Amino acid sequence: MAETVQIIYPCDHIIQENTNCYGEIEMKRNIDTSFSDSISNNVTMLRVDMVYTIDSNGKKIYYYNGYNYNQALSLNILEWTDDKAPNNPTPGSTYYVLGFFIKTSITKYEDSNCSRCGGNGWYVSFISINGVNVNKIEGTAKLAQDFIKVLYTEKNIIDGYGSIIKDIIGISVYDPNSVNAEIISAIDDCVESIKNGQKQAILDSVVIDDEEMLSEVRVRDIQYIREENTFYISLMIINILGQSIKFNFKI
Repeated sequence: MAETVQIIYPCDHIIQENTNCYGEIEMKRNIDTSFSDSISNNVTMLRVDMVYTIDSNGKKIYYYNGYNYNQALSLNILEWTDDKAPNNPTPGSTYYVLGFFIKTSITKYEDSNCSRCGGNGWYVSFISINGVNVNKIEGTAKLAQDFIKVLYTEKNIIDGYGSIIKDIIGISVYDPNSVNAEIISAIDDCVESIKNGQKQAILDSVVIDDEEMLSEVRVRDIQYIREENTFYISLMIINILGQSIKFNFKI
């Protein structure tokens, strides 16, 4: 079974954003003083400049690392030393941490408003969504990726690789049905390009797993949104075993 580097990923429309911040974080002293105080999980402290509370007169009372508290485990954890400093915050009371930190927010977007995939349902990246691993794919996922790469590659008139789908972008649309026919023709041409490439690979003694052998591509739906001058296309890619994978894109 062939493998390739994964660069096309299905999009779940859930986006994590990390923002550099400098400011004040409101904290509450743990009721059980045998436990340390932890800053929220969506905050990663990079530097703590001040820890303080504000008394009834509006005056700031400062606390000092190594005397009032320790941060031996993490900058996100304050271990209060009550035996050394009796003026430490009382259980349940409010105090503040001022410093530089990274705030993480996770947002679930509507499909059409997703800034990662733009409503396509997939996106391109050389690394996985966690930003660490370079993944390998095989089987139907590889077949889908191969098809998308051909679809979005400009047609080469010499070897026939690629598609004319980009030529449709920007066409003045008077009759959406006629453009639909152009889109279907471009997709059919991609299918033939992939099938011919796979046949030639087999003649060249390249082993291709049945899961990666293309049988057909079905156009499930084409919708034209006149206000956006955009076509939304939904496809189903089917291998010779009858297994299928779906994806959507827009032009």
